[in-house]
Amino acid sequence: MIPEAVYKECIVEGGNREEVKFLKETNWIEVKQIKDKKLIKLLESHLDYGESEAIALALEIDADIIYGLWSMK
Repeated sequence: MIPEAVYKECIVEGGNREEVKFLKETNWIEVKQIKDKKLIKLLESHLDYGESEAIALALEIDADIIYGLWSMK
């Protein structure tokens, strides 16, 4: 699962990078909307929008870990 901002940053704007091609081909990403918009605004005072949404989503779904595309290299 990823938030909309991360999908846009990594997949839509990701171009033809190999990891983006892989993610598009496998079609296993689920894009989720964040419910707590106030938390996103609070986090944005120190982080970018995608990071803020990722943390908010992790808290909403009680995730154990946040895994980034950069980790795939």
